Amino acid sequence: EAQQRGAMRGWASVAVGRIRGLLAAGDHDDHFESSLVAATSLGAPFERARTQLCWAEADIARRPGRASRDAADACEVFHSLGATPWAARAERLLGVSRSASPRPAQPQRMTAALTASELRVALAIGRGASSREAADELYVSVRTVEFHLGNIYRKLGLRSRTELALLVDRERQVASG
Repeated sequence: EAQQRGAMRGWASVAVGRIRGLLAAGDHDDHFESSLVAATSLGAPFERARTQLCWAEADIARRPGRASRDAADACEVFHSLGATPWAARAERLLGVSRSASPRPAQPQRMTAALTASELRVALAIGRGASSREAADELYVSVRTVEFHLGNIYRKLGLRSRTELALLVDRERQVASG
């Protein structure tokens, strides 16, 4: 926490959020989410994946579906980075054997799941715009943005703007090669 206030602020914010999430006696979601936000803003996919995996491990009994999605996302990042031991840890959580399936299936692409209007809202919110900013940018009402946001969350199985931002970032990385 001292480093979080000093020169290594970005990385320390990721680590502190993740550690607080692991140590939390009750609700740990806010701690893990702050770690994901810090890792995303830092541009640290390995750290983001580590946080997703830790969150999945902490959540597997309470929310197995969400935990499996987080572990699968982390596993994919670990594989892409060549972090084999970390990928194996995620695979163990998923119950996947290396010989049976070396990589989890890709989640459905946003472009395939969303309407054109929903996709425009998803991209604006995913870049960090507030509902008001997205509404102004897209020439629609805030209520329309919120309506589309609800549909986006439902269709993509998301729960927060942070998860949407992570998905938009991942899709942008896939698109850029």
